[in-house]
Amino acid sequence: MERLGMPDLIRRRRRRAPVALFLVLSVAALGLSGCGVVKAIEHHVENKVVNALTGHNKVMGAFTTKISTNLNTPYEATYVTTGSSPATITFASSPPTDFFFAGGTSSGRLLQNSTGSYTCLKSTSGGWSCTKLSASTFDTAKLAYALYSGKYWVTFLKIYSTVAGLAGVTIKASSMTVNGYPLSCVVVNGGTQNPSTSTWCETSTGILAYVQATTNGTAFELKSYVTNPPSSLFALPAGATVSTIPPTPTTS
Repeated sequence: MERLGMPDLIRRRRRRAPVALFLVLSVAALGLSGCGVVKAIEHHVENKVVNALTGHNKVMGAFTTKISTNLNTPYEATYVTTGSSPATITFASSPPTDFFFAGGTSSGRLLQNSTGSYTCLKSTSGGWSCTKLSASTFDTAKLAYALYSGKYWVTFLKIYSTVAGLAGVTIKASSMTVNGYPLSCVVVNGGTQNPSTSTWCETSTGILAYVQATTNGTAFELKSYVTNPPSSLFALPAGATVSTIPPTPTTS
């Protein structure tokens, strides 16, 4: 929150004085006084907030609906992070069970198929070793890669758009082309209190394609994608040794 010294505060009050006087004269000209003045101003502010919320929710709703309706569609997407040290990420899903994630700074992968959930690492000699995870451990591990999931951003953006109008935030529809893919986007400007801009984009099929979120520094774009990933992608690496984490003993 901005801290104002007394001179700054006095100057701001002086700048606002003509505006306040204009409002008083305007409502007086309309024959309003006392409670009528308060109700007129409240009604104006109320309408402004409602209109902002309605507009924001409409723009964001169109964007998130497309992603939501395609959450159960199989796909494999390759993303590239931005910055001085870009990394390549592969994120794939084939509901209801199959999941795959690999890339970043790790040589490992996280995957799930009909036989279970696994984390796999490749040794310097080229061999693979995998550990079978419990359902709860796998769900926790998936959270680390949720930023590449459309489902994660759908939940976040729906909540964000609801409160945006109250905070002076603007949300607008936009478009761009990334690596040959035409994208539909939403652009969020934080307003005077937080003048940064964040952008989220999706393909025509509802695949998350571009994220530039200044709130947490996330930044990546779609390099390529397919809508029918091969089943072999979700299989354990050939020749991998598999171990299982023993269950945590319960105390009586």
